[in-house]
Amino acid sequence: LALNQLKSSITRGFSIQHSEESDILQDLYEDVLVALGVKYEKGSDEMDDLSYVKNFSYMPPEGFIMWHTNKYDNLEVSYRMYIINTDKDYGSAFKYLLPNGKMKTVYDFNGAVRLFSNTNVNAKTGEKDFLWHTVYSKANRLSLGFEIHPPQMIALLDGCDGCWDKVEMQRKEIEKDYEI
Repeated sequence: LALNQLKSSITRGFSIQHSEESDILQDLYEDVLVALGVKYEKGSDEMDDLSYVKNFSYMPPEGFIMWHTNKYDNLEVSYRMYIINTDKDYGSAFKYLLPNGKMKTVYDFNGAVRLFSNTNVNAKTGEKDFLWHTVYSKANRLSLGFEIHPPQMIALLDGCDGCWDKVEMQRKEIEKDYEI
């Protein structure tokens, strides 16, 4: 394994990704994917790949995960869906670097659902760049993350009254930071 491919686990928190609870959540997410139009059978290899729990972790107050990319961690797609539970709204945050070097902070609130891609397209070269990001917490924070394909993301947002308007508003806010 090349040195640059080593996965770092430098964090102040606890992974519960490989737990009985994680298996239960994966089974429940399979039900969600079926409801969103996925045609694979529950328990099939294809469905297991789609419903794999990418992250399930707890961060205590003063918890963090170091800056990193997921360069060697994209199994199917670069899109992620994270569900956040925290005991203090705005007590934790997801921070990432934009392609122009600006830093963006997205604060968490209890029940937040984050949809994002962990890649960008380099405006100068057209090549894929991986998203540098970190998470920190000044509260108790539980997060659950899955890969999500664009058709399921669209079905999820279509099933949520007013969600597209909120996504469009957030997109416009983020785009203003992308100016090179």
